[in-house]
Amino acid sequence: MLLNFNYFFNRKNLVQLVLSAGIIMGVSVFLAYIITSLLGISSIGQKVILISAASPAAALAVALSVEHDLDLPLASALVAFTMAIGIIVIPLIIFL
Repeated sequence: MLLNFNYFFNRKNLVQLVLSAGIIMGVSVFLAYIITSLLGISSIGQKVILISAASPAAALAVALSVEHDLDLPLASALVAFTMAIGIIVIPLIIFL
């Protein structure tokens, strides 16, 4: 199994995860909202773009980290963490 749950309990690793997930899911949603508001995109179109921007990190990141000898535990934990956050954030975007 690629995911080690002990990775989440280390303070340094948790900071990396939260910052990475914040960049992946938070900054991209914020920028998507600003751009769609400036362009005057309709409500439904704007929600579709925001949901796409809030989507979790792709599982392909794990395969690429293995192929290029990068930080495999961080990549797999980031995919799992953003999936869990996405379960909460994406319905919020739909209902707002």
